[in-house]
Amino acid sequence: RLAAGDAGGARADLEAASRSGPPDPLVAFALGEALEALGEDSAAVEGYSRAIELDHRFAPALVRRAARRLAGGDPREGLADATLAIRYEPWLAEAYVVRSRALLDLGMARAALEDGDAALVLDPSDADAWVAQSRAHAAGGDRREALLSLGTAVAMRPDDVALRLEHATALLEEGRMGSMGGWEEAEGTFSGLIERSPDRTELWWGRGVARAGEGRHEEALADLDRALALDPRSARARADRGMLLLGLRDAERARTDLAAALEEDPGNERALRTSILLAGTASDREALIGRAREALGRSTGKCDGLDTRDRRGMEWFRIAQALHALGERSLALSALDRSIDDLPPSLAGSARALRPRFEAGK
Repeated sequence: RLAAGDAGGARADLEAASRSGPPDPLVAFALGEALEALGEDSAAVEGYSRAIELDHRFAPALVRRAARRLAGGDPREGLADATLAIRYEPWLAEAYVVRSRALLDLGMARAALEDGDAALVLDPSDADAWVAQSRAHAAGGDRREALLSLGTAVAMRPDDVALRLEHATALLEEGRMGSMGGWEEAEGTFSGLIERSPDRTELWWGRGVARAGEGRHEEALADLDRALALDPRSARARADRGMLLLGLRDAERARTDLAAALEEDPGNERALRTSILLAGTASDREALIGRAREALGRSTGKCDGLDTRDRRGMEWFRIAQALHALGERSLALSALDRSIDDLPPSLAGSARALRPRFEAGK
């Protein structure tokens, strides 16, 4: 029944089997899978744990429990489970994929990349392994390899909407880093996704950003308007519409959007940087610089799938430029150093070369 998509029926059958028969790790494992399919993650973890109690070397149960623990925000426990699974069944590609994700969540990009390599050696047709490899490459600053790996995964699973969205978002990052091809391909991907799911805010936001990058400003504005009609609290849509309005010389509406973006997300680097430059009074500017100081004091390790390390580096670099232009030497240097930490080597060198000028206040 589970294979046929009847998770509810499978659950009933498996619960009956577990009550009437002797303890069986395969039954407990299958029950965990049925519960996971029904969205009952806590109960699914209990099912996998029961299977492991009955057979501590049951690698597939360890992998599934690891994945659920990762999804629940516990990468250390997920890492422990995946490592045990690899010890017992070192040929299980899924175990390396899950451990790669756990390592990445813990900030260990190089080790995550090694596990991604191992998964692809074991099963080069595993789309999840290509996704894991892509994210590890991105965390390590290799955007080109990240995009290639993600594109391979999309080719394997062209109907996976979440995967295509991740790919389109990565293409947006390519556009932000100067690739016109990235804008064009992202626009096409988002358009295709909108046809299938026209009520998803992030799709209209993504196509709006891509069209703005292509110079199609009126179409971009219409897309961002639609995104905000669907979700008026979307900070990134507000920030990007504010940036676009500024380019269209509508400074008043731009200020409104940027202020709203900062209300929803006080650490939004794009809105913060532009708002500092647009501040009409010294007191407004001081308030925004105070926000910049708070943002500099917070960790930016959180990644929502949109703010890659390169993107964060570029945003901190632009904040540094804005603060430098305002004569805020200390804050500008702090932001510049933050950007150097996150930028890829080719761009970090250029940012580093500006440090003497910032130090001299020139």
